[in-house]
Amino acid sequence: MTRQANGFYLGADPSSPQVGDVRIQFESVAPTEVSIVAQQNSSGLGPYHAQAGGNIELLQVGMHTAEAMFQKAQSDNTILTWALRAAGFFLMMIGLSMIFKVFSVLADVLPFLGSIVEAGTGFIAFLLAAVLSLITIAVAWIVFRPLLGIFLLIIAVGLTVLIGGKIKAGKARKTGTAGNTQAVPPPPPSAA
Repeated sequence: MTRQANGFYLGADPSSPQVGDVRIQFESVAPTEVSIVAQQNSSGLGPYHAQAGGNIELLQVGMHTAEAMFQKAQSDNTILTWALRAAGFFLMMIGLSMIFKVFSVLADVLPFLGSIVEAGTGFIAFLLAAVLSLITIAVAWIVFRPLLGIFLLIIAVGLTVLIGGKIKAGKARKTGTAGNTQAVPPPPPSAA
């Protein structure tokens, strides 16, 4: 047995351990005050099983009221939820951009055209990701908060209509200028 800084080593050489050697280490945690929200069992504390489903088990260092602990847990949950929503949006936008990348590669025959197509497809991927993310979030919210879910669906439909209207207006403008090439009648003969 060899004594080490914070424990013992049972074996021939601590620098080259072999199968069957044992290392024993000791660590201590300084006493401190903690706040716990849990269910008391006969032998200790365990998670509280809520009626709505799920478990409640909170621990924070220091003295905190139960209300403050629940508020912190709720704010942490809100931050995590929005972070996951933002991550989903960016992943969807990246995925759509990768799908549309084919068009910019095809247009790269002329280098300036490839850059223009890539910018356009990136913008389209952004808009589609925004609409699809809103729809996904709205469908998830309809069960728990119907008004918020319906509001998000209305925003998603409004964005879709707005995008569709802009596309139709652009097409109408192109066909209107190209299709309105009518012959101008000659001026009437002058009486001389």
